[in-house]
Amino acid sequence: MGKESNNGTQFQEKKTFGNPVFYLRLQDKENDLDVVYGEIRKTLNAAFDEDNKDSLLGQLSRKFELPKGLHTQLDFINYGNTQLVYLATLFNDNFAKQFTILINQPSTKLETVKNEFDNLQNLFKIDSRFVVEPHVFFTDGKHSLYATTYIEKARCIYSGYGKWGMFDPKPIYRFIPFSQEVSDSVTSNMVALLVRYYDEKRGVGISRTQLNGDDFILSQGWNQNNPNTVLENMKLISARGTIKTSFDEYLDILRNEFITGTHYRDEIVKRGEMIVNFKSGLPMSEKVIEDGIVLGLSLRN
Repeated sequence: MGKESNNGTQFQEKKTFGNPVFYLRLQDKENDLDVVYGEIRKTLNAAFDEDNKDSLLGQLSRKFELPKGLHTQLDFINYGNTQLVYLATLFNDNFAKQFTILINQPSTKLETVKNEFDNLQNLFKIDSRFVVEPHVFFTDGKHSLYATTYIEKARCIYSGYGKWGMFDPKPIYRFIPFSQEVSDSVTSNMVALLVRYYDEKRGVGISRTQLNGDDFILSQGWNQNNPNTVLENMKLISARGTIKTSFDEYLDILRNEFITGTHYRDEIVKRGEMIVNFKSGLPMSEKVIEDGIVLGLSLRN
């Protein structure tokens, strides 16, 4: 995108995380990366077309009553297996507002993005405290995207190097392992939120989770020396799928699946033996899972 004119809007691109081309997930590995990313750029340009009232920018403008003629800056800040993640800053000399933008990877089907947007909307209606707020959805060409509330310099929860920890972008992007006490607190809280967001009215729970790096973040307000601050600073940011099952059966699925460390490339996942736990990386102890379930139940009351 560089610096392009988009119907009167100055459209700039930053690459804080690096070149997004390097992080593309392709359906066909023989595809030209620049051509593939060109399709993403087309959708992003269409999304921020201020002359189209149905563009992402048009929808955001109506929802938040944004002023006309804002400049748009997109900053590539992260990536996942499903989407690329951008920070959109809409600004003029006297105003600025930021949103997180998630656009599907080339290997991700368009309907996957819409399903996730709809799932997040449903979860936000259940309890707005612990889930990122989804705002608007847009599709054009080969890609779909949606905008959510931006959580400044969020820390991605990750299990790697044999430990649970986080990637903290401040002051530079790096992995920080948790102590065992903090690890138990963070992982039990993730289980708790899966329990909290079981939708009793529809009889569905969150499925296809990727707790390792993709589904939960901690805000910068979290104090790593105080495990009691985890919950108030934790947000669920992804919801790829749901499973229709009873609440008791859902709890048993959590108990049975999270004692195993998984990756979506594992045969146990490919064979369909996992329903919820698609990518946890490391196993959880039975105590951690049960502590999470107990906390989740208290959040439902």
